[in-house]
Amino acid sequence: MNILITGASGFIGSSFLKKLATTDNKVLCISRTKPLLNHKNRKIEWFKGDLNNPNEIKDKIIEFKPIAVFHLSWEGIPELDSINSIKNLFNSIKLFEIIFECNSCKKIIIPGSCFEYSKKTGLCKESESLAPSDYFTWAKLSLYEYLKMESIDRNISLAWFRLFYVYGPLQRKGSLIPTLIESIKKNKCPDLRTPKNRNDFIYVDEVSELFFLALSSNFSTGIYNAGSGQSTSVTDICSIIENSISSNNLLTDELKLKSKNSSVEVDFYASNRKVQNNFGWRNATSIEDGIKKVIDSSN
Repeated sequence: MNILITGASGFIGSSFLKKLATTDNKVLCISRTKPLLNHKNRKIEWFKGDLNNPNEIKDKIIEFKPIAVFHLSWEGIPELDSINSIKNLFNSIKLFEIIFECNSCKKIIIPGSCFEYSKKTGLCKESESLAPSDYFTWAKLSLYEYLKMESIDRNISLAWFRLFYVYGPLQRKGSLIPTLIESIKKNKCPDLRTPKNRNDFIYVDEVSELFFLALSSNFSTGIYNAGSGQSTSVTDICSIIENSISSNNLLTDELKLKSKNSSVEVDFYASNRKVQNNFGWRNATSIEDGIKKVIDSSN
C-alpha cells in the first residue's frame, strides 16, 4: 500500500513510522526536517518539502498516488493563536486539494485533539455537540468538516482520532511529563500551578498501534476518541516518576503540601467504546509502564 505521511519526523510520527518500518508498505514522508529516528527500510522515502509551499510537493504526491494519508503535521505547537491556526487550516486544505487530484486515496487518518470538546470535567463522547472556544479548536473542527464533506463525496474513509494527552519518548521538552522528569532528576520540587488537575494520558505507541489498525480496518467516516479512558492527577504522575527515579515520594509530598489550597480545575477523560468497537483497539500500556519507558529512554 502507498502511504503518505506528513509530520513523520515529529513526536507521534516517529513512533508510527517505527511501526511501519517493519512492514512492506511503500511510505512517502513529507517533511522539512530529518527524522528523529533512523529507519533503514528502503521502502520509506523522505522528501524534503514544506506545506507552506504546496507547489514544491505537488508533483511528488501526484506521482506517488497515495492510497492512505496520515496528516500528522500541525506547525507551531504549542502556539495556538489565530495566525498559526489559520495558517495550518489553509495549508491542510491545500495539501488535500493535491491529494484529491490524484484520485487514488481511499483512507485519511488525522489526529484531532481532546481540546475540541471545550470541557473541563467528565466523560467525553464523540456524539457531543461542540462549539469552538478558541482559534485552535475552530481550525481543527473546520478541517474535520471540510474533509468529512470531501470524503463522503469521494467515497474515502476518514478517521478523525481525537487524541487525549499523548506522552512518550521524544516528546517536546516543555510538556508536562518531560518537565516533571527533569525536575525530579535535579531533586527539585516541580513548580506547578494546578497539580491536582487530572488528565487522560495515553502512551504514544498505543496511538501508533491505533493508526496501524486503521490501515487494515473497514471503518465509517467519523470521529473516534483515543485515550486511556481514565484520568490521572498530576501529583500521581509526579509520584510515579519520583518512585521510578529515586524510590521515594519526598518531592511529591512537598508538592502536595505547597498546593494543599489549590483546586481541581480539570478532570476529563475519553470514552473509548466507539474506537474499541470499530478498530478492536484497547489501551494496553498502564501509566506506570509508560512513564518507566520514558524515563529509561531519557537515561
